[in-house]
Amino acid sequence: MAAPQSPLHRETLAAQGLGRVAEPYGDIVAPLYLSTTYQRGADGTYPGGRVYSRADNPTYDAPEALLAALEGAASAMLFASGQAAAAAVFLALAPGEGALVPRNMYWAFRKWLLEFAAPRGLGVTFYDNASTDDLAAKARAAKPKLIWIETPANPTWDVTDIAAASAIAREVGAVIGIDSYERYMLI
Repeated sequence: MAAPQSPLHRETLAAQGLGRVAEPYGDIVAPLYLSTTYQRGADGTYPGGRVYSRADNPTYDAPEALLAALEGAASAMLFASGQAAAAAVFLALAPGEGALVPRNMYWAFRKWLLEFAAPRGLGVTFYDNASTDDLAAKARAAKPKLIWIETPANPTWDVTDIAAASAIAREVGAVIGIDSYERYMLI
């Protein structure tokens, strides 16, 4: 589901933060909620809809909405680091499901995949970043749930053709995740 298109230019949306003006004070810059605890109802539920300030912090609402609007996306999520964003994608896979990942990638994430995710049941198969043929052959053989792209690759600057990789992912029924200059996307 795509987000509704705004009549404003992307630059205007970014400069005005979606044009937010909050009541009752008329503040135009979203406040920072450093930490908070949320009230529980008598039945143990959270009537305000928020549970824990680290995951449900209202500070994230405005920039996530702005990013979604700028990208034309249904939603967006902020993470403390690129590593955290990438890990969240892989942690959404069930044990036994597979991911096709580039051979050349950020070393700390590769280490996390091999030393944390794989021992817990994630199938990890590597492909040659610069070879669409290698990616296609391995995707057709492995039928992964996720195809991960890092382009340009760190540290080699190998480039993966995103359009070709997306077509391969659609062909094998995989979700494609793209790490490109600290910008993560799921298609």
